Amino acid sequence: MRWLWPVPALALAGCMGGGFGANPYPDREVVAFASTTGDGAFRYACAEAEPPDSIQARGKAAHRAFEVALAEFEDQRAKILLEGLDSGKSPRAITRLLDARTELWAQKTAERIEAGYHCIPLSGG
Repeated sequence: MRWLWPVPALALAGCMGGGFGANPYPDREVVAFASTTGDGAFRYACAEAEPPDSIQARGKAAHRAFEVALAEFEDQRAKILLEGLDSGKSPRAITRLLDARTELWAQKTAERIEAGYHCIPLSGG
């Protein structure tokens, strides 16, 4: 179900601000890593650190954690979608539920990655 990945990533971009390509955190270094699925790249604004190469290492660890969280959430989204269709919910109701769950996932994921790696997930790019 790889087609579900852009929605959480876009929600995450929306909750973290800055839009595509921008760095809303000028006191942080932006690092980017390719998606393991080949679906583009993800960017992270990482706090300054010593030695400087630790920024890249923390960014890479944050990226791995993000991709694991994203894969788990893709499965949850698919389950919500299928359950909604099976129960006869309207497309609008399913969409609202998916949007709400995506926003919640994006906020919690961003907070968890910032706390663990001192990197803020940004939009893809």
